Amino acid sequence: MAIYSMGKVIKRFRKIKGLTQEELADGICTPGGLSRIENGVREPSHAKFVALMQRLGQWEDSYDLFVGEEYYEISELQKEISVKVMHHDFESADLILKRYEERICKVPKENMYTQFLKLQKLIIADNGLIRGEHLEELEAILRMTVPDYGEKKLHELVLADQELIIINNIAIGYAENGQRPKAIKLFEEMIEFLSDRFMDCRERNNLYAPLVLNLVKYLGLEGRFREALEWADQAIGELTEYGKTLYVPELHFDIAWIRIQMDRIKYADIIAEELALSIYGRIGNRQYDSARFQLEYMRENVPEIAARINADHCEELLCRQEGRNQQKDCWRAG
Repeated sequence: MAIYSMGKVIKRFRKIKGLTQEELADGICTPGGLSRIENGVREPSHAKFVALMQRLGQWEDSYDLFVGEEYYEISELQKEISVKVMHHDFESADLILKRYEERICKVPKENMYTQFLKLQKLIIADNGLIRGEHLEELEAILRMTVPDYGEKKLHELVLADQELIIINNIAIGYAENGQRPKAIKLFEEMIEFLSDRFMDCRERNNLYAPLVLNLVKYLGLEGRFREALEWADQAIGELTEYGKTLYVPELHFDIAWIRIQMDRIKYADIIAEELALSIYGRIGNRQYDSARFQLEYMRENVPEIAARINADHCEELLCRQEGRNQQKDCWRAG
């Protein structure tokens, strides 16, 4: 059985993708440094290995990689912060981010670590809201590892996951700055980029879900309803197939909102079905605050739909399920 070094793995996939060392290394390390890694003269740091593999469209966890305790802890802290931010627990995220900042000061400096720190600080400071005035700062954060951003088209760049997440936030910044058509175009380019980049659909869908959710939202706000519905239907099918269902309730809610804007009477049955799927999906995902918000939205904006799907029954189910999980959490704590 052949044993491949990290450098050989990187070189193999770089050749498959048809990339030069200059293209792959840009913003992460020098071409000479990548050459030494590929030839086994130097071992890459954990951060460089992950970024290079992601730029190659590979799931780096598929490869056994032994890392020092400090790098493992940094990676785990990044995951914890990302989860807290995703669930809008910004206070906890900020506390973990302070530990992360202390930890990365104790290892050799890596652009990827500093870039993650700056991005999360920006997101947490505004409780997850990306505003138009953030655009310049976001672009500066991205250029830490993608110096050619803005000078090349998106499909000409080689990007890691973190870089795509920053571009997603840049697109939101455009939309919130009154430039929705520009934002929509950028979301579509990113989705196309993912289709070309990844061979592993599990990893692709981790990034695809938030991109398509934003695309559907801003297409709807632009009144491009048919396009928004097509994207939403396609995304629900794909995310469900690969078990990435966290965002599916939001897509059902978006479909309902779009149908309300189109014709709430004509599409009443569809609206009721989509809202019910959204609420029950959120309860199943333990997104109780979001489920409660949607119930309130229905009662205030479409009371006839709320009556049709029995909003009171939905709320009873929500309260029961919320109580059960609080009880389970108490048992675990005890």
